[in-house]
Amino acid sequence: MKTYPLIQDPSTTTKETDVTLVMGRAAWWIPSPTVATTTDGSNARNLTFAAAMRDFLHNFSFHSYGKLVEPGRPCQEKLFWLAFHILALSALIIFLMNYTNTDKRLLTTSIYDPIYPISEVSFPAVSICSMNRISNESAMRYAEELQRKDPKNRSVEHFYEQIKFLQYNYYVRGDMPDYEKALKFQRFLDIYDREDDELFFNTRRRMAMLTPNCSTIIQGCRLGGVEIDCAPEFSEMFTSKGLCCTFNRDKKYISKRSFRYRFFGPDMGLVVLLNASHNDDFIPSMTAERFEVLIHSPDITPNPSSGSVEERMIEGGKDTFLSLTPRIFQTVDEVRYYKPKVRNCMFNDELPELFGSSYTYSNCISYCRTRSQVVLCECLPFMANIVNISSSTAYCSLQHRECLMRYDFKWYNVMTQRPNNLGLDREMEDSLYCPYCLPTCSETKYTVTVMDLPLNTYNMKTFPEHKGNLSDLAVLHVYFGVSHGVFYRRFLLNSWFELFSYIGSICGVIAGFSLIGIGEVVFFFLQQLFAALRNDGSSDENKRNKRKAEKPLIILP
Repeated sequence: MKTYPLIQDPSTTTKETDVTLVMGRAAWWIPSPTVATTTDGSNARNLTFAAAMRDFLHNFSFHSYGKLVEPGRPCQEKLFWLAFHILALSALIIFLMNYTNTDKRLLTTSIYDPIYPISEVSFPAVSICSMNRISNESAMRYAEELQRKDPKNRSVEHFYEQIKFLQYNYYVRGDMPDYEKALKFQRFLDIYDREDDELFFNTRRRMAMLTPNCSTIIQGCRLGGVEIDCAPEFSEMFTSKGLCCTFNRDKKYISKRSFRYRFFGPDMGLVVLLNASHNDDFIPSMTAERFEVLIHSPDITPNPSSGSVEERMIEGGKDTFLSLTPRIFQTVDEVRYYKPKVRNCMFNDELPELFGSSYTYSNCISYCRTRSQVVLCECLPFMANIVNISSSTAYCSLQHRECLMRYDFKWYNVMTQRPNNLGLDREMEDSLYCPYCLPTCSETKYTVTVMDLPLNTYNMKTFPEHKGNLSDLAVLHVYFGVSHGVFYRRFLLNSWFELFSYIGSICGVIAGFSLIGIGEVVFFFLQQLFAALRNDGSSDENKRNKRKAEKPLIILP
C-alpha cells in the first residue's frame, strides 16, 4: 500500500512561546518571564499575584483545580468545583486526624513461632526459701557469742530469748511486743557486735549467719533424670524472703540445650529432696507450709511485690509438681532508635550505671523502692541487692522498724505514671512513683501450675536411698509441662514506609495529591516571593535614579 506523508497546517505549528505545550501543564516548567506569555496573552513580568495564581491553577497538575479558573465556565459550575474541593480537603483532614488518634502504640505483638522448641527456651532460676528464718542451732551459737561479749556477763538463755526479736527484720506485720526491750537489745548489738571495719551493726551478715544453710535444707537433687551434686548447682542469694538457695543463678541453663536437658516432663526436670523437719526451728511453727519457692528469671532479684516472680508454697510430707508454661517475648532491634518513653519498654542493657546488663522491670521497681527506703528511713534493708549506695548507710535494724512500718503502704503501691484519675488523689500521693521504670522489651514469662500428692514409698522411688519419716521430707519437681513454647515478637506497628504509603494513598484517592504537585506549590510560592523581592529592589533603584536626575545643578561663579 502506498503511504503519503502527513501534511501539517502551518497555523497549528507549535512555537517555543506556546505556554500550554511548553509547560506540559506543570507549574515549574513555566519559561523565563522575559519570554513567556500567560494564558490571557499578557507578559508574565507584569503579572499581579491574583493573575499569577490564576495561571498557576490553570496549569496545576492536581486534578480539576484548573476548572476553577477555566474561561467560559459558568459561575455555578465553578462554585460546584470549589465546594467539591473544600469537601475533599475536609474529608482528607478528618481521615488523617482519625488515623493519628486511633492508636498511639508504637509496637505491636504477634505470634512468631507457635511451636518454638522447648530445648531453646531459657530455664528459669528457682529460689527455695525456708519458712524457718532462723536456725535454732545457729541461734544458740550466736547467743553464746553474745554472752562472751557482754560486759555484764548475762546468761546464754537471756540472749537466746533476745535473739527472737531479730525475726522482725523480715517485715513481720503487726505490732512488736516489748518494743522497748527490742530497742535496748539493738543498742547492745550496735556497741558490742561489730567488726573492727564496720561502722554499724551489720544486719545482713548476722541474718545470713542465722539462716539455715543450703546443705541443711537440700538433701538430694536430680536434673534431666540423672542424680547430681547439689552444692555446685545451688548458690545462696538474697531475695525479699531473706537468704535463699537458688538454682540456675549463673544462667547455666538459659541457652540451647541437648535433648536430655530440655527439662520436659516431671522426671526430666529439676527434682529436689528437701528437709522439712521441725527439729531446727527456732520459733515454733504450727503451719504445714515449710518452703517458699520463687520462679523467676536469672536476671531478677526476686521480689514478688515487684512483679515477674511466681511464688508457690511447699508443704512437708508432699510431692509437689510445678509445671511451667513459657512465653517468649522478643522485641526487634529497630525500636532502639526510639526513646524508651516512646516505645514504652527498656532493653536489658539499658541503664547500665544502675543495672549493668540486667535491667528488668522487677529490678527497677525494687531499686526504686529501696532508694525510697534509704531516703525516708536512712537505712538499707539487709535483703536488698543494690550496689550504688553510700558506705555510710546502715542496714535496717530493729530501731528502724517503726519508720519502715509507717511507709509500708507507700512502698507496696507503685505507680510508673500518674494519669488524671478523679477521686484517687490521696492514693496517688501515698504511692511510690517510679517514672523511669518501664516494662522489659525482651523477656521470658512463666505460668506455673501446681499439683501436689502425699509423699509415699512409691513416689519416693526417685530418691530410694533416703528413708525415714516421710512427713519430715518434701519433694519438689520443676519442669516444663509443654514440649513447645510460644514465641512472640514485638515489632513496629507502622514503619516509615508503611506510614508513607498509607498517607500517600489517602491523599491520592481523596484529593489527588502527589509529591510532584506539592513540589509545584512550593515552587510557585518561592517564585512569587523571589519576584516580589526583586520588584521591590528594582523600584527602590528606580526611585534613587529619579532623585539623582531631578537634583538641580549648582553653577559656581
